[in-house]
Amino acid sequence: WTSNAAPDPAGGSVLVVIPEGEQHSFGAVLMAGQLRRQGISVRLEIGTPARTLRRTVHEASFDCAMISIACEEKLDPCREVVSALKDGADGRLWVAVGGALLERPLDVRGRTGADIATSDPTPDVLTEILATTADITLLVGPTRRIVSVLVNPSHRAFAQLNDWEGQMLPDILTDESRRKLELRLSDLMAGRGPVIAELNHGTLQSWDFPVRYAIHRIGPDGSSLMLGRDLR
Repeated sequence: WTSNAAPDPAGGSVLVVIPEGEQHSFGAVLMAGQLRRQGISVRLEIGTPARTLRRTVHEASFDCAMISIACEEKLDPCREVVSALKDGADGRLWVAVGGALLERPLDVRGRTGADIATSDPTPDVLTEILATTADITLLVGPTRRIVSVLVNPSHRAFAQLNDWEGQMLPDILTDESRRKLELRLSDLMAGRGPVIAELNHGTLQSWDFPVRYAIHRIGPDGSSLMLGRDLR
């Protein structure tokens, strides 16, 4: 079953997917409605086979995709959907997984292959992704270790940031920015988020650059999503 709406093509486009056999659809439908009210084009796919979704993202352009799952039994089908979406878009599509399952202590991101897994899939994070057109996006774990790095393909530092994954975030910041980051993350964990931080990255290669980040909390464990714009 498919529902489409395009109130404002300039507002961005999101593919919302409820996998085959998933019975809990209310949250995803509600989120689709909220996104549409913000002027975002939403295509809602309910129970659509992975092979069809692959063709969908190959033939149409989306800024990101959101998959909603509520039970552990749907993790394998969800992984199939994530793979199909990535393949169909030649790896250029952001894929997030959300839903009630994220309230349980499971490695949903690892088991599905998604870019993001969040227990609170409100439109705010997706809207920020669409609005920011991030140059640099970091997924940071609760220990401040960088789990994933995505860089805008047109960004001049694309090839130089591949080694950030697995590093501790403070290790690639200047001393002043480390202190600033801790203050802003304290605000975020206290519920005063999302927060904005202008941070200076410094590396062993002695080159550095300033980035303005919008930082979102995306899970109860303290993980965060950092959407950055290069200020150079």
